[in-house]
Amino acid sequence: MEYVPFCRNKKELAIFEKMLKALQFTIHDIDNGISCHARQLVRQFALSHSMEMGDALIAATAMAHTESLCTGNIKHFSQINGLLLDYYQPDNT
Repeated sequence: MEYVPFCRNKKELAIFEKMLKALQFTIHDIDNGISCHARQLVRQFALSHSMEMGDALIAATAMAHTESLCTGNIKHFSQINGLLLDYYQPDNT
């Protein structure tokens, strides 16, 4: 749900969530294994790469489900071995 704060209003949020549904994105719940892995990532990368819990949870979730993490902030995740990353650059036109 990290995308919610980036929406400017409820209408924009509804449009974004409609797009996620149309593209058949799956929103996964955080379970105990994901939570433990996220804590390990924070412990490993917080001091060296400023890893925050939100990014750690996203990375751990992607890894638990063997899915690519699509992000515009590759630098937040590039240090994590085994994480599949896809760079996303929004069209600014």
